[in-house]
Amino acid sequence: MVAAFIAIFSGPVIAKVTGQCGNCHTMHNSQGGTSMTTGYEAGSGPYGTLLRANGCLGCHAATGGDIWQGVGGAPIVYNTSAPNYGDSYNMVNQGLAGGNFYWVKTDDTKGHNVFFGEGDGNLSEAPGNTRNCSNDSCHQNLHIAFGGGSSHSGGGHASLKGRFGCTGCHMVSNDGALSGFHHADDTTDAVVDTAGQGWYRFLSGHKHGDGHGVSGIEDSNWQQNPSSSVHNEYLGYVASKTAPYGLANNTMTGFCCGCHGRFHVQESSGEWIRHPSDAVIPVSGEYQYYITYDPLAPVARPDLTGWTGPSSSVNENGAVAKDMVMCLSCHRPHGSPYPDMLRWDYDDMIAGGGGADGTGCFVCHTSKDGT
Repeated sequence: MVAAFIAIFSGPVIAKVTGQCGNCHTMHNSQGGTSMTTGYEAGSGPYGTLLRANGCLGCHAATGGDIWQGVGGAPIVYNTSAPNYGDSYNMVNQGLAGGNFYWVKTDDTKGHNVFFGEGDGNLSEAPGNTRNCSNDSCHQNLHIAFGGGSSHSGGGHASLKGRFGCTGCHMVSNDGALSGFHHADDTTDAVVDTAGQGWYRFLSGHKHGDGHGVSGIEDSNWQQNPSSSVHNEYLGYVASKTAPYGLANNTMTGFCCGCHGRFHVQESSGEWIRHPSDAVIPVSGEYQYYITYDPLAPVARPDLTGWTGPSSSVNENGAVAKDMVMCLSCHRPHGSPYPDMLRWDYDDMIAGGGGADGTGCFVCHTSKDGT
């Protein structure tokens, strides 16, 4: 057993493990004649790498709408009833920072379809997709297991075979195994920007290793109770707007562009026919008044070097134009109560008046507000 443990859990991130191993793993799946499986839809077990819970939702799902932490303190991303916690800053509760897959189960338009075999009733592939990969690739659909055919045999694709849903975006380790990154420390305010740290929220592409993941600062409570000074921090980069860009700059928008690249492209004439993304927020005109960070309209920072925690300011209180609007400024990556995974009800965004003063679009577009 000792040899097995060493073989499975050896690696540079082992020093980050905290808590009892038995919270997540079982040696023989039996204690006093009782199965050791646990979590949402536990099943019979045991599972790969001796896990007690079945797949990602085994630890990251809950039945009650007020539960935001699961097995071993894992953040809940799917409640079977509407979540009534998190992100209550200016708006109704929407779950943790990424939102919640509860709304996807009720309406395909409100989140990413990650449940196996549950196709989208409106879309056949990721909107804005620029990749010429097969229909079962992670760039096309998340509810279909990646086949990993001969055309995808190189570039790290082999480790993706069979992946779908959560592991279509969250690479749980560098070698493709369901182990490793979960032993990284995500409870500090340090910048997470290397493969050895597990990347920001385990977000990494099929090209593994340093240079191919997302950088950021992780709030230890996953924004369960955010404020202007308690929140995640995201990296941004002002890239060319005439072509999609990828993970080379380690940004959240670059990661989103892996499937939605066209949404980042500006017309060759210079016109924007889609909302700018990773574009600097000016410190003039109506934008100059967004100076206190709003967790419901997060921004991306041009450089997180040396940061030891989140900042409550945007553009250094309006002094220097540097912070950016990004994909997550408007969308939640898992799901939200609103169509298109928006952070707010777009129908309430009424120029010159309405019931959403100072929120949503009006956080940046202050002159359009009714107040």
